[in-house]
Amino acid sequence: MWVDNSKGASKYSRGVREEWQALLELIAAGEIDVLVVWEPSRLTRDRLVWATLAHHCEERDVKIAASGRVYDLADPDDAFQLDLYFALGIREVGITRKRVMRDKSHEAKAGKPHGRLLFGYYRLYSPTNGALLRQVKDDRRRINLWAVNAALFIAVAALPELWPTPLGRFAMGWRPLDPRLQDLLDADSRRQPPWWALDPAIRPDRSLLWFTRERVVHMLLRRSLEGDKEFVLARELGFAGILTGTNSQFTTSSIRTLVTNPSYAGLRSHHDSLFEAVWPAYISVEDHLALVAKFAKRAQGRPNRDHSLKYLLSGLLSCAVCGGTTSVQGEDGDEGAEGAKKTRPHQHYICVGRGRLPGRRACTARPRRPTELYIIELVLEWLSSPEAADALLADERSASNLRALMERRGALQRRLDELYDTAGRTGMSDRLAAATERNLTELIAEVDADIDATQRYPVLRGLVKPDRTDVEAAWERLDLFRKREVIKTLFVRLEMKKVGRGRKGVPIEETIDVTWREFALVS
Repeated sequence: MWVDNSKGASKYSRGVREEWQALLELIAAGEIDVLVVWEPSRLTRDRLVWATLAHHCEERDVKIAASGRVYDLADPDDAFQLDLYFALGIREVGITRKRVMRDKSHEAKAGKPHGRLLFGYYRLYSPTNGALLRQVKDDRRRINLWAVNAALFIAVAALPELWPTPLGRFAMGWRPLDPRLQDLLDADSRRQPPWWALDPAIRPDRSLLWFTRERVVHMLLRRSLEGDKEFVLARELGFAGILTGTNSQFTTSSIRTLVTNPSYAGLRSHHDSLFEAVWPAYISVEDHLALVAKFAKRAQGRPNRDHSLKYLLSGLLSCAVCGGTTSVQGEDGDEGAEGAKKTRPHQHYICVGRGRLPGRRACTARPRRPTELYIIELVLEWLSSPEAADALLADERSASNLRALMERRGALQRRLDELYDTAGRTGMSDRLAAATERNLTELIAEVDADIDATQRYPVLRGLVKPDRTDVEAAWERLDLFRKREVIKTLFVRLEMKKVGRGRKGVPIEETIDVTWREFALVS
């Protein structure tokens, strides 16, 4: 007997029918004489699958017993009767799917929630009939992983009879303990260990805290807009013992998926279309589009390796001679008698590009600390200027243009994807396909340029202040990665010019060429 319970048999089903594959192999091998089924539609509701089955049964002279009758595919009347049964079954599946898709489309246009519950929300259901009432922000108080582990440890410690059990061993911090449980966890790499198996229960560097998922989502979205990297956020959440909705640890990919999800902007997605949702939003639509554009631009460029950086201008400062990047070389200054650094700089930003000067390994170099102080001074001076306030005001006024640009880019990208999928099947010549691809690629590049021109600057929020002292205090509170994001936003290019052999004491401002970003001001 072959059983594939809870697995669809139509072409719309996603599951794999292992037993069905085994049955086909036995029929093809000639080891079956009569195939017994409750009714024909229980075999399959896919035209291609039925044609394959009918071919094997007819070649191997396999009879099909269904609905109290035995059918012989060698008999034209029996074959026609089975074809009719399967055609009716396929039609029934198609009608059901059409009805379901119509209902989903109607619910999507109405903005109703669908699918798995998002992190940061919970749903209220009617106590009488179980119908969904609404989806609201999850402001329920929770305790972090370390508090749960500590409570479990205290509960088990008072019951010595539980110490030898798997639960007791995990609560006491032993890893791994039960070989059977360990084999179960290793059987499927996609499964995460249970919450009480992620870390020892009691550790001095773990704090117990209360939190709400609403505050976590607000923090992730706000700091992503401000320029914080995903690995920094994942590391902080992991150290705090805050888990995802599936009780697994946050990763860079899960955070990236969360902050770019349109549902947090109060939008319901359905077949590449967005509709206004009925649940409360965490961020505005413009902020959501800014995050989408940020990560889309990063995906098109080089891989993000900022987590390995140690210096402010590494990779941002380029060489004006050869166009290559620069890196810091040398050792830091020694500690002075009073704990202060010696005045002589030991570290330099040195060109590591393709040096074009004969006999020189690098084109030029400048001391690290004075160079960084000069760029920081430019940043602080601009952030406290009236031009910065005007740029943020223009940012707010031009935000509505970003949505139209993102929609146009999405439409062009879909046309390009359709070209790749259908060029061979539609008989389009290679020459025409190449020309169409080139035109679409150029249009996408133009739209990307427009997006960059109207790109929002949320990383500057909270830094633009009229008082220079307040700007300096806000700048000092930023970490290295946030400071680099500010520099990337303000400057298009930073170039280190050639000083010249034998020249000493040249001011830093004469050797660093700065190209500011032009902020489009909206009247």
